[in-house]
Amino acid sequence: MVHSVSTHYLACFQWLKSRTFQPINRATTKPDNENDQLFLNDIPILSKLANTKISNLEKMAKVVKEKKPFNLYNKDTCMEFHRLLCEILKHFHKSLNDLKNIHKLTVIRWKQKLEIGQSNQVLALGQALRAIV
Repeated sequence: MVHSVSTHYLACFQWLKSRTFQPINRATTKPDNENDQLFLNDIPILSKLANTKISNLEKMAKVVKEKKPFNLYNKDTCMEFHRLLCEILKHFHKSLNDLKNIHKLTVIRWKQKLEIGQSNQVLALGQALRAIV
């Protein structure tokens, strides 16, 4: 059983399909911002693995290599960012649920192998979520 609060939270996120971008004053990101750098480092991998198209975020990842200030969250990237976040949350949600269900297995040898693989998936998705936020 999936936790109902997280299910409703995820549904609200996925409900948003478009949004008018409102710029934030002083939202320029410095090239040495560690949190943004974690996310930007993951973009090449995410662009290959995710179903969400993130071409504008890929462009931002290239711009940051020039060590100039940039606006990671802008009118071109805001919905890509949102859709990517929804996709990662959806997979993370499913992975946690799958991990929980593995614990119900009775065949110990298979259970241990599945738990390791599922734990690695949960860890990878959790790291992606940490980087994106």
